[in-house]
Amino acid sequence: MADGSAVLCFPDSGAWFQGYFTSNTGTVGLLGVEMDVDDCVRCPHGGYREYSLKLIQYETEMEVEVFVYKTGGNLCAIQSDQEDIRFETLNMLTDDKAEKFIRKVFPSVASAATSSQVRNEYDDFSDGL
Repeated sequence: MADGSAVLCFPDSGAWFQGYFTSNTGTVGLLGVEMDVDDCVRCPHGGYREYSLKLIQYETEMEVEVFVYKTGGNLCAIQSDQEDIRFETLNMLTDDKAEKFIRKVFPSVASAATSSQVRNEYDDFSDGL
């Protein structure tokens, strides 16, 4: 297991997230798409969700998919029983601070979020997976 820092960007719906993980061995891209779970398990307030998480090694163009679960709502933890993967929230940005950070770190997400049509396409995309 590598120690490092991750930056994750969630839309309000929580249907997907994008981010990256950086350690002393390099940077890995992250793309999580929410998976359907039974209504008795799923928390409507975002406290428990399951995701298919794609890890993308940019240098080798390798991709690995693992299944993770998220607990804790906004100050979340993401982990997996299958792999040695665990993310814990140490800092959360909202409103103007989040918008500035997203524009800097995730320009493609920021430009998509300015258009309600594209935002709806993101939601439709994640619903179809």
